[in-house]
Parts: sequence; C-alpha cells; structure tokens
Amino acid sequence: MKIQINKYDNEVYRFVKAYLKVYEDDWLFTPPHRLASSEFLRSLEDGVFDSIEYDIKINPSIFNAEECFIVFRYYYIHKDMHKHYDKYVNLERMYSELGTKGSVFH
Repeated sequence: MKIQINKYDNEVYRFVKAYLKVYEDDWLFTPPHRLASSEFLRSLEDGVFDSIEYDIKINPSIFNAEECFIVFRYYYIHKDMHKHYDKYVNLERMYSELGTKGSVFH
C-alpha cells in the first residue's frame, strides 16, 4: 500500500488500522527508544518524513519498527479526519467548485 503521511485516503486509513493491529504485540508495550533511534523519532515528530511516499506491506513474520512508527504517525494525524471523512470530502468538493475568487458569483 502506498502511504504518504500528509495525504489522507480512506482506503489507506483502513490499511493502517489493520497494519497496527497485526503488529500490536511487537510495538505497543515497548518503549519507542528501544525500537528506533532517537534521531529517527525526532525527525518523525518534526514531520521530516511526512511528504515521502512509502510502499508498506503487511508481513507478520517481519517487524520493522521504523515503518511501524511511520504508519502510527499516519494513523494519529488522520484519526479525526476519518471520523468526518464524508464531511471533508463534501467541503473539499465545494471549495474546488468555487472558482478563482472563492465565490460562485463572479
């Protein structure tokens, strides 16, 4: 699945939830500093990886902590967006149809 942290997609969001559930035992109760370097975690929090596209796959036999943190950041950033997905889609459509001056009445 292609994931870019700063771009919301409903299908990607459902994939992210499944991914986190599969690897839950590997990362949920382990302190982050034991799974990834402090430099990586700092860069992740600062948004350095937000505009990079990742190709992430679920493979239960292999756990990649950095990939898991990227997926979790996607989930955390977009969890509220997912709750109101239809509302945002309609607002986005409305603003895209307003025209260059921000009004349908030119």
